[in-house]
Amino acid sequence: MELIITDTYNELSREAARIAVEFLIDNPTTPTIIPTGNTPLGLYRELIEKHRMGEIDLTNYCYVQLDEYAGIKKTDNRNLYRWMRQVFLDPLGIEELQAIHFDSEAKDAIVESEFIESTIEQIGGIGLCVLGLGPNGHLGFNEPGSTFDSRTRLVDLTPESIESNTRYWGKPELVPKQAYTLGMVTLKLASKTILLVSSKKKAGILARVLEGPISPEVPATMLREMKNVTVIADRDAASELKKVKDR
Repeated sequence: MELIITDTYNELSREAARIAVEFLIDNPTTPTIIPTGNTPLGLYRELIEKHRMGEIDLTNYCYVQLDEYAGIKKTDNRNLYRWMRQVFLDPLGIEELQAIHFDSEAKDAIVESEFIESTIEQIGGIGLCVLGLGPNGHLGFNEPGSTFDSRTRLVDLTPESIESNTRYWGKPELVPKQAYTLGMVTLKLASKTILLVSSKKKAGILARVLEGPISPEVPATMLREMKNVTVIADRDAASELKKVKDR
């Protein structure tokens, strides 16, 4: 595992874009997992600019949704695929067929989950996986207790995840109680993984991820068992790490 600590969020975003572009250029057409949330927004801006400047043609790739709320309308502004299209896919001109995404209105959660997994298998698995870090150490919506061999599925959201998403919904009781997520085993098989961590509020959980016991109780600790993982954290997020000099 490689750990990169940057002075600022903007530097974090530029470094993530640099690493992502290097990998994508070396692996043309590789499927790429893209997350939602505030942390990757800077990365997306950097990638869109690199595409605009001709450094890379990002329309050659297939993009895979990491997670999605269950039971909300596709037209809801808080629908995570709709958000992905607005902030990243549409500005790049990515066609609908180039995006593998969950149906938030699916009637059968098992069928929907199996469809996503089989589609990923048909395209050869994940090349680049970009992730954020949840406040309780989750990856996607793989909540604490998710085994490292868990599959794509519908999950119950923890109180921590509901609280974390309240700012998008106004109050906790409005946040959906369930969501779809790619499974841990799907994430584990990615060829290259980039974990983005920003802000002081993530310092405690990042320290547990990098320096605590490897356990499903902190799902992101699985990254330490994987190959070709880069963690990029800004100074605030890295402020509670005790072994920075050893990495």
